[in-house]
Amino acid sequence: MLRTNLLLALRRMRRQPGYSSINVVGLGLGLAGCMVIALFVWNELDVDRFHADADRLYRVIQMTDDGGSAETAGAHAALVQESATGIEVTTRVALRERTITVPETRSSAQAVYAEPGFAYVDPEFFDVFSFELLSGDPATALSTPGSVVLSEATARAYFGEADPVGQVVLMYDEFSDPNQIPLTVTGVLSAPPSRSHLNMDILASTSTLEGQYGPLNQFNWPGLYTYVKLAEAGVPTSIEAAASEALALRLDDEAPNLRLQPVTEIYLNPVERDEVGQMGSAALVYGLGSLALMVLLLACVNFANLAVARAASRVQAGGIQRAVGAQRSQLAAASLVDTFVLIALAFVLALGVVWAVLPLASSVIGQDLSGALDFGRGVVLAILGFLLFTGLVAGGYPAFQVARLEPTQALRGVGGTPRGASRLRSGLIVFQFVCSIIILVGTLVVHQQLDYVQNLKLGFNEDAVVTVNAGAARRSFEPLKDAIEGVAGVEAVTAVQGLPGVQEIGPGLTARLPGQEEGGVPMNTQGVGPGFFETLD
Repeated sequence: MLRTNLLLALRRMRRQPGYSSINVVGLGLGLAGCMVIALFVWNELDVDRFHADADRLYRVIQMTDDGGSAETAGAHAALVQESATGIEVTTRVALRERTITVPETRSSAQAVYAEPGFAYVDPEFFDVFSFELLSGDPATALSTPGSVVLSEATARAYFGEADPVGQVVLMYDEFSDPNQIPLTVTGVLSAPPSRSHLNMDILASTSTLEGQYGPLNQFNWPGLYTYVKLAEAGVPTSIEAAASEALALRLDDEAPNLRLQPVTEIYLNPVERDEVGQMGSAALVYGLGSLALMVLLLACVNFANLAVARAASRVQAGGIQRAVGAQRSQLAAASLVDTFVLIALAFVLALGVVWAVLPLASSVIGQDLSGALDFGRGVVLAILGFLLFTGLVAGGYPAFQVARLEPTQALRGVGGTPRGASRLRSGLIVFQFVCSIIILVGTLVVHQQLDYVQNLKLGFNEDAVVTVNAGAARRSFEPLKDAIEGVAGVEAVTAVQGLPGVQEIGPGLTARLPGQEEGGVPMNTQGVGPGFFETLD
C-alpha cells in the first residue's frame, strides 16, 4: 500500500509541476536558511563544552562597583583553594605575547615568529581542562622550568614533519635578563574537538615565568586568569563567600568580591574588563536563534497554506474515490504520503543548499561551521519533529476533509472548498505577513546600524595608515622614525601609546578645581609623539 501511495504521489507531482516546485523550493530554501543560522548558533553555544567536567569548571573573577574583571592576581588561586572547601584543583593562565626564534636545523634556516597566542600555565592545567596531547605526558609536560607545549599547527610550522619533542626554541622577552630564554618542547597539543575561549598556540610552564620575574604567589602579580575545578557540580555560593572574606582579611575592607563564573558561560557572557580575547554575544545568539525559528515557521506556514489551498481539489477527487469503494484510511494515508514526499524532497534540497553555501558562510562569519554539522542528536530530532508536525498539519487537514466525506455526498456534487478552509488560509496569510514585516524591519534596522558604524567619522584619518608594534625599539624612537621616513612612499611617522579606538587607555590624570584636594574627574590620557596631528589628520 505504501509503495502504491508513493507511486501515486510522484505521478501527481508530475501532473502538477508548478505546485510541487513552489512547495519544494519554498520549504527547502526556508529550511536551508534556518539550518545555516542554526549551525552558527550551535557553534556559539558549543564553546568550551567539550571538557569532560565542564559542569564543574569555573573561572575566578573580581567584582567591584565598576563591574567585573576577568584578571586576578597570582595569589588568588592559593587563597581560593585554602579558604574554601569543595575545590578539587586550581590552575592559572597568564597570556603574554612573545617572540619565538627557531634555531637553524637541517631542513630549515633560523626563523622568528611573533606569537600572540603564548601563555604560561600551571602544571595542573591538564587536570582542569580536557585538552589532549598528541605526544608527551600531560602530568609532567609543564612541571619544570623551561618546558613548553606546542599546538599541532605551531609544531608543524616550526619543525615540519620532524618530531618536535626534545627540540629547543628561544623565547624573547625584552624585560627579562637574559632576553633570550631557551625552551624545550615537551609535548604537542591536539586541536580541541570544538571551540574554546582560550585560544593558545604555545603553553609554557609558570615556573618559567617565575624564573624570569620571581614568585607568582603574590597579590601584586596582576594579569593572570584563575580557574577552579569543583569536587562536585553545584552553585558555588559558599566558595565565593569564603574566598571573598579571606581576601578582605588579606587586603582591606575595600577588597573586590570574588565570584565563580562557569567556564561554559564565559564566551557568551564576558565580564566588563580584561577578557582573554574576542568574545561572543548571548543577545546575538538568541536573536539569531529567534530569526531561524521565524524563517522556519514562515516556510512551514507557506507550505501548509498551499496544501490547504489544494484541499478543495483533493476533496472532490477523494469523494469520487469514496463513491467507488475507497476506505477512509486509504484516502487519508494517500493525502499524508503526498505531503511527506514533498517535505522529504524539500529536506534533501535544503541539505544540498547548506552543503553548497557552507564554505561561503564560514568565510563571511569568520568561523569554520563544518564542525557544527556534527551537532547533537537532540537538534536533529527537533528539526525532524518540526517537519513531522508541519506534515501532519499540512497534510492532515486535507486528509481529514477527504476521510469525512460520504459516497453519497460526492455523487450529489457536494465538496468544493472544505468548511473552515478560507478562515484557516486567511489566518496563515496574516501570520506570514506579520513575520515577513518583522524580518524586513529588523533587516533594515541592522543595515542602518552597520552603515552607521562603517561610515562613522572616527575623528582621524585611517586611510593608508599602517601601525607597527615598536617593542623595545621605542627606546630609540628617533633613529627608528628617521629610518622609516626614508622609505619611499612614507609621508609621515608618529608614535602613540595605544591605537585610537582599538586599545583602551585607562585614567592617568585627575582634573580638580583650584583648592580641591579630593575627588575630581578622571581623565583618559594618550601619550603621543611629534607629528601626531599631521599624521592622523
